[in-house]
Amino acid sequence: MNRSCISELLSEIVSAERAVALTDALYRAFGTTERIMRASAEDLLTVEGVDMAVATYFPLIGALVARSRCEKFGVGDVFSESEFVRYLSGVFLGLAVETVYLFSLDGANCVVGID
Repeated sequence: MNRSCISELLSEIVSAERAVALTDALYRAFGTTERIMRASAEDLLTVEGVDMAVATYFPLIGALVARSRCEKFGVGDVFSESEFVRYLSGVFLGLAVETVYLFSLDGANCVVGID
């Protein structure tokens, strides 16, 4: 995801002109797309021009992305190392506190448990 994606996301809830201005302001405040997507609503509200609709929108998008990554695997699934890394990035995306997950695999990388 890059600057144009952030602008496109914003244009779904504000005018295209305002989306461009907000995108610029968000990048000035947070520096990277990842930081924008991980920012809390409270932090987003500190950016000039960001209202409650915008401040709640990005955390929701981040949660949806994380959920979509996590829905692909479950007990009984087999996956590659790169798929596992992608899955874990979704699991931990946006978490602000230390969190532990236990993934139990058999010898064929088949998930036998997720706790």
